[in-house]
Amino acid sequence: MKGQEEDGVIMDKVIIREMRQEDIPQVHTLLEKLEELFESGHDISLKAILATYSEMEKNKDLYKNYVAEINNRVCGFITAVFYKTFFHKGGSAFINELIVAEDLQGKGTGRQLVLKMKTLAKQMKINQVYVSTSSENPKAIDFYKTLGLADESTILGEELLK
Repeated sequence: MKGQEEDGVIMDKVIIREMRQEDIPQVHTLLEKLEELFESGHDISLKAILATYSEMEKNKDLYKNYVAEINNRVCGFITAVFYKTFFHKGGSAFINELIVAEDLQGKGTGRQLVLKMKTLAKQMKINQVYVSTSSENPKAIDFYKTLGLADESTILGEELLK
């Protein structure tokens, strides 16, 4: 199945689907690239990611994980938490991670992943979708704004454990 033309090269169609355990090694590779940039010190070993994924799979109503795939290559992923609140009767969704392979950034893959989460949230009658990104990352902030997310609250954080 052929997709759109990007820089003179025909790109195969991006498939957005639920993450599976066999995707974890490729998700791990994407996370390693992110860690190179941020040097967070988090344990992103393959063993740790598999353990986290296993815990998430036990709570599928709470955690939603999707990948973007082209030609059997996981080229991006998104994770979100769907939770109930007293104020928002239907609940809220919080996008925790969105990572797209560097060679596909700016080509619509991240957009498709976020739109998948927004569609899922609407189907689940979720009232609000949130995302957090560094205030020092204007490119990401602008990206999320193009998808309808707006500056409506401030999220404060503190690293308790690494």
